[in-house]
Amino acid sequence: MQLAHHRSGNANGPLVLFLHGFLGDASDWRDVLPAFEQRYQCLAPDLPGHGESQIDGPAECGFVETATALIELVDEAGADTFSMVGYSMGGRIALYLASIYAMRIDALVLESASPGLQSGDERRARREWDDAIARKLETMDMPAFLDEWYAQPLFATLQPDSEKLARLKSRRAHHDKRQLAAAMRALGTGTQPS
Repeated sequence: MQLAHHRSGNANGPLVLFLHGFLGDASDWRDVLPAFEQRYQCLAPDLPGHGESQIDGPAECGFVETATALIELVDEAGADTFSMVGYSMGGRIALYLASIYAMRIDALVLESASPGLQSGDERRARREWDDAIARKLETMDMPAFLDEWYAQPLFATLQPDSEKLARLKSRRAHHDKRQLAAAMRALGTGTQPS
């Protein structure tokens, strides 16, 4: 799997890998990267099924496949070690990557990321929830899905700024719904190893 990505900053500096959340893409970090670019080499990929990183289905983009593709990007950048910043889905992927390549990780920053569910019953229930979200993506039009998604309590702080929320939804509307559904099934909390 090839991941589209944005690379910027100091090519000789330590590498920082920025992993976006569900519905995002590399551009989610555009306001953050300038604070790092003078000192660090910054690498922000479009995760599978998002942005320009297209996939054939969930089997192609699980945690193992995604971790392999990310390590290939890190290796292409020439970094022996690296740091990661992960938000939500990106944080879950970062945790998985760190569990496999711990000796290569300098630092890990997580926002709204789960370490995985411990019990089989919890994982099964969450896989059902993840699949329900994927089915909504497959059956609803994207604007209606985004309205429903951002109405969740998790995003309540966005509601007062209707212009910011409208810009966010507009940026998210370009994604392919089938790609997002596959990513939800493959990289959701229900499939994440604990």
